[in-house]
Amino acid sequence: MTDIRQQIFDALAGALRAITTPTYQTNAGHRVFAYRDPVNRPLNANELPCITIRETQSNGEALTATVHRYTLGLEISGHVQDQEDTAAALRSIRADILQALGEDETLGDLVEYIAPNAEEMNTTEMGKSVGTVRLQFEIRYKTLAFAPYALHTQPE
Repeated sequence: MTDIRQQIFDALAGALRAITTPTYQTNAGHRVFAYRDPVNRPLNANELPCITIRETQSNGEALTATVHRYTLGLEISGHVQDQEDTAAALRSIRADILQALGEDETLGDLVEYIAPNAEEMNTTEMGKSVGTVRLQFEIRYKTLAFAPYALHTQPE
Protein backbone atom coordinates (compact mmCIF):
# COMPACT_ATOMS: atom_id res chain seq x y z
CA MET A 1 0.00 0.00 0.00
CA THR A 2 1.33 3.45 -0.93
CA ASP A 3 0.72 6.46 1.27
CA ILE A 4 -1.39 9.31 -0.08
CA ARG A 5 1.49 11.80 -0.36
CA GLN A 6 3.49 9.34 -2.48
CA GLN A 7 0.43 8.73 -4.66
CA ILE A 8 0.11 12.50 -5.15
CA PHE A 9 3.79 12.85 -6.01
CA ASP A 10 3.60 9.93 -8.48
CA ALA A 11 0.49 11.43 -10.12
CA LEU A 12 2.25 14.81 -10.48
CA ALA A 13 5.33 13.20 -12.00
CA GLY A 14 3.09 11.24 -14.39
CA ALA A 15 1.32 14.42 -15.49
CA LEU A 16 4.68 16.10 -16.13
CA ARG A 17 6.00 13.09 -18.08
CA ALA A 18 3.11 13.62 -20.50
CA ILE A 19 4.76 16.87 -21.67
CA THR A 20 5.77 15.89 -25.18
CA THR A 21 5.11 17.28 -28.63
CA PRO A 22 2.79 17.64 -30.51
CA THR A 23 0.36 18.08 -27.58
CA TYR A 24 2.77 20.45 -25.83
CA GLN A 25 5.38 22.93 -27.04
CA THR A 26 8.36 21.02 -25.58
CA ASN A 27 9.57 17.51 -24.90
CA ALA A 28 10.64 18.33 -21.34
CA GLY A 29 8.51 15.44 -20.06
CA HIS A 30 11.04 12.96 -21.44
CA ARG A 31 13.26 13.80 -18.47
CA VAL A 32 11.49 14.35 -15.14
CA PHE A 33 13.78 14.13 -12.10
CA ALA A 34 12.36 13.78 -8.60
CA TYR A 35 14.35 15.54 -5.88
CA ARG A 36 17.27 16.31 -8.21
CA ASP A 37 19.26 19.21 -6.76
CA PRO A 38 20.99 20.99 -9.67
CA VAL A 39 23.42 22.67 -7.25
CA ASN A 40 24.84 19.45 -5.81
CA ARG A 41 24.25 17.37 -8.93
CA PRO A 42 24.42 19.71 -11.94
CA LEU A 43 22.38 18.98 -15.03
CA ASN A 44 24.32 17.88 -18.10
CA ALA A 45 23.64 19.22 -21.58
CA ASN A 46 22.35 15.78 -22.68
CA GLU A 47 19.72 15.91 -19.89
CA LEU A 48 18.18 19.14 -21.17
CA PRO A 49 15.43 20.16 -21.52
CA CYS A 50 14.14 18.60 -18.31
CA ILE A 51 11.87 19.10 -15.32
CA THR A 52 12.74 18.71 -11.65
CA ILE A 53 10.13 18.29 -8.97
CA ARG A 54 10.34 18.35 -5.18
CA GLU A 55 8.25 18.94 -2.09
CA THR A 56 9.15 22.08 -0.16
CA GLN A 57 7.10 22.21 3.04
CA SER A 58 4.03 20.66 4.56
CA ASN A 59 1.54 21.81 7.16
CA GLY A 60 -1.22 19.78 8.70
CA GLU A 61 -4.27 20.54 10.76
CA ALA A 62 -6.99 18.53 12.45
CA LEU A 63 -10.33 19.45 10.93
CA THR A 64 -12.17 17.04 13.20
CA ALA A 65 -11.17 14.16 15.44
CA THR A 66 -11.25 11.88 12.39
CA VAL A 67 -9.99 14.09 9.53
CA HIS A 68 -6.64 15.81 8.91
CA ARG A 69 -6.03 18.33 6.13
CA TYR A 70 -2.56 18.89 4.70
CA THR A 71 -1.14 21.74 2.69
CA LEU A 72 1.87 20.62 0.70
CA GLY A 73 4.33 22.98 -0.98
CA LEU A 74 5.74 21.87 -4.28
CA GLU A 75 8.45 23.27 -6.54
CA ILE A 76 8.53 22.32 -10.20
CA SER A 77 11.41 23.66 -12.27
CA GLY A 78 11.97 23.60 -16.01
CA HIS A 79 15.55 23.67 -17.28
CA VAL A 80 16.89 24.38 -20.76
CA GLN A 81 20.32 24.75 -22.28
CA ASP A 82 21.31 28.35 -22.98
CA GLN A 83 20.26 29.25 -26.51
CA GLU A 84 19.51 32.25 -28.68
CA ASP A 85 16.25 32.92 -26.84
CA THR A 86 16.51 31.11 -23.52
CA ALA A 87 13.69 33.16 -22.00
CA ALA A 88 11.27 32.08 -24.73
CA ALA A 89 12.25 28.42 -24.25
CA LEU A 90 11.67 28.76 -20.50
CA ARG A 91 8.28 30.36 -21.07
CA SER A 92 7.31 27.40 -23.26
CA ILE A 93 8.24 24.93 -20.52
CA ARG A 94 6.38 27.07 -17.96
CA ALA A 95 3.26 27.01 -20.12
CA ASP A 96 3.60 23.25 -20.64
CA ILE A 97 3.86 22.63 -16.88
CA LEU A 98 0.76 24.72 -16.21
CA GLN A 99 -1.17 23.01 -19.00
CA ALA A 100 -0.16 19.54 -17.76
CA LEU A 101 -1.28 20.29 -14.21
CA GLY A 102 -4.51 21.80 -15.50
CA GLU A 103 -5.46 18.60 -17.32
CA ASP A 104 -6.58 17.09 -14.00
CA GLU A 105 -6.48 19.62 -11.17
CA THR A 106 -7.46 17.02 -8.57
CA LEU A 107 -4.98 14.35 -9.74
CA GLY A 108 -7.68 11.75 -9.99
CA ASP A 109 -9.47 13.01 -6.86
CA LEU A 110 -6.34 12.68 -4.69
CA VAL A 111 -6.23 16.41 -3.91
CA GLU A 112 -8.74 19.20 -3.32
CA TYR A 113 -6.76 21.59 -5.50
CA ILE A 114 -3.41 22.63 -6.94
CA ALA A 115 -2.81 26.39 -6.79
CA PRO A 116 0.14 28.37 -8.18
CA ASN A 117 2.04 30.44 -5.60
CA ALA A 118 5.17 32.02 -7.06
CA GLU A 119 7.46 31.95 -10.07
CA GLU A 120 10.96 33.04 -10.99
CA MET A 121 13.07 32.74 -14.09
CA ASN A 122 16.86 32.77 -14.41
CA THR A 123 18.39 32.66 -17.85
CA THR A 124 21.78 31.61 -16.42
CA GLU A 125 21.84 29.24 -13.48
CA MET A 126 24.92 28.94 -11.25
CA GLY A 127 27.31 30.21 -13.90
CA LYS A 128 26.40 27.36 -16.23
CA SER A 129 24.71 27.57 -19.59
CA VAL A 130 21.40 26.46 -18.14
CA GLY A 131 18.25 28.53 -17.87
CA THR A 132 15.70 27.70 -15.18
CA VAL A 133 12.10 28.60 -14.49
CA ARG A 134 10.83 27.73 -10.99
CA LEU A 135 7.14 27.42 -10.22
CA GLN A 136 5.85 26.96 -6.70
CA PHE A 137 2.48 25.41 -5.98
CA GLU A 138 0.27 24.65 -3.01
CA ILE A 139 -1.56 21.36 -2.92
CA ARG A 140 -4.28 20.60 -0.41
CA TYR A 141 -5.55 17.14 0.48
CA LYS A 142 -7.25 15.30 3.34
CA THR A 143 -6.69 11.96 5.03
CA LEU A 144 -8.38 10.16 7.84
CA ALA A 145 -6.75 11.19 11.13
CA PHE A 146 -3.36 9.52 11.65
CA ALA A 147 -3.97 7.34 8.59
CA PRO A 148 -1.55 8.38 5.81
CA TYR A 149 -2.83 5.58 3.58
CA ALA A 150 -6.50 6.55 3.80
CA LEU A 151 -7.73 9.44 1.69
CA HIS A 152 -10.70 11.33 3.14
CA THR A 153 -13.27 11.87 0.41
CA GLN A 154 -16.50 12.57 2.27
CA PRO A 155 -17.93 16.10 2.54
CA GLU A 156 -17.42 17.75 5.91
